[in-house]
Amino acid sequence: MRGVGWRAIAGRAIGIGGVAAVWVGLAAAPARAAVQNVPCARPFVFTGADVNVVVLPFSAPDEVRVPPGVGEQLAVLVQREVMLAIVKYGRVGSVQLAGRPEQGCTPEAVLAKLVGEQPGAEAQLRPGAGLVLVWGRIYTAEEHLYLQTYVRFLRRGVEETVTVPVGTVRLVARPSAQAFACVPRRIEIDDLRRIHDTASRQALVFDSPDSTSPRPLPTDGAFSYYVLETRGDWMHIREHSGTVEGWIRATASSDTWMLRDRMAELWFVEGAVVYLLARMREAPPGVAQARELAPASGMAALARAADHTMEAYRSQWSRGALDEAGAVSSPSAALALGVPMQLRAMLRLLAPSAELPEAAHVWSGRALERLSWSADAESLHVVATLAATGTGPEPQGSPALAARWRDAQRSMRRALSLEPTNPAVLQTLEATTAAALRATRAAIQMKGTGPPPDTPATRELSRQLDAIRRLRAKAQPGGGG
Repeated sequence: MRGVGWRAIAGRAIGIGGVAAVWVGLAAAPARAAVQNVPCARPFVFTGADVNVVVLPFSAPDEVRVPPGVGEQLAVLVQREVMLAIVKYGRVGSVQLAGRPEQGCTPEAVLAKLVGEQPGAEAQLRPGAGLVLVWGRIYTAEEHLYLQTYVRFLRRGVEETVTVPVGTVRLVARPSAQAFACVPRRIEIDDLRRIHDTASRQALVFDSPDSTSPRPLPTDGAFSYYVLETRGDWMHIREHSGTVEGWIRATASSDTWMLRDRMAELWFVEGAVVYLLARMREAPPGVAQARELAPASGMAALARAADHTMEAYRSQWSRGALDEAGAVSSPSAALALGVPMQLRAMLRLLAPSAELPEAAHVWSGRALERLSWSADAESLHVVATLAATGTGPEPQGSPALAARWRDAQRSMRRALSLEPTNPAVLQTLEATTAAALRATRAAIQMKGTGPPPDTPATRELSRQLDAIRRLRAKAQPGGGG
């Protein structure tokens, strides 16, 4: 890497022919491992980790006069700070990649290799495991410099939906996006110089956090290490072969300059890791399960941890933004604020606590205020509302219960009008329409004896249900759509 070299002694010690064996050993490494300066052409994740955070260099066009290597140095600082934040959650890994876009160092190319769509990864993400991909750019606008971060989160081979039972009805919802551009933030040349200086200082290992006799880290390969302990801003690390051990400074913090003050997105990255770990806890049989999570990381505890990090992100997200007054004026900016709210709502729907669905209703509603154009936002709020109210105290056949299902069905029809081919919306629209039809018939029957009569309301719901089922059938592979 230009400016600061983060290289492991592994390649030097065993020679080129043994590098592949080292990567295989690293892939199965214990929990809480990290590696820096991995070539984008041969990307890598820790297969023993339940969630990996992979940080690409922050690109800067040639016409932007920034210190040499600052994009990769910024990625180093981000990777370190993220690792310190997530290490407490258990089986996690962080990877910093190095390279240029023309060398395949793009999020699309890296992700395709990590999930097995393209060859070239030294170690692929295992099925069901989580990944948070972070990248960004430095650019100029009106003679000012700006930093913009991008984030993508996923589980390999798993559709990011939540299924919620409401009585006998199962409803499905999903977030409006799994990738978005964060708000551009003003940054000064002095900030970029501080990145360079901070990265240089972090190329040192100390015998203890208060030691005054640092040693330089190796500079001839991808430097990989396990995290043994954390203490404040420091991590106690051991290089994978045990040759290097000591303490490294993990955050770019000082009295006057902190990375998280410049990049509130780091709070969201931590929250996305927590979200993915929580989803792995409730994964169905046959999908990778989270193992050896921190003792207090049950679903409700993880939901609270996600609340903390997402709230920190929400409170700071517009600081230094290109346009703080109109920070949510664009769809991408709205996603950057709305999707974290949706993840909070989804975790609340999954956590086994009676009061949590009410919080899901609140957060999905706030997300919908910002994402009113999103079918998924409308659908998630419908699901959260029904989960909060349930079937209510009313008995089967209650007119109020029937009215509740009809209201939900109308909202789902509005969601479908925003995105007519959305499979999650179609699935939940069918479920709410069928439930509204049953509840309406039951309410009519409660008024009399014998089978419920055909009414305009039930005929219309029945017609809509048939149409929705035809739409879903056409949308299936080979369904003629």
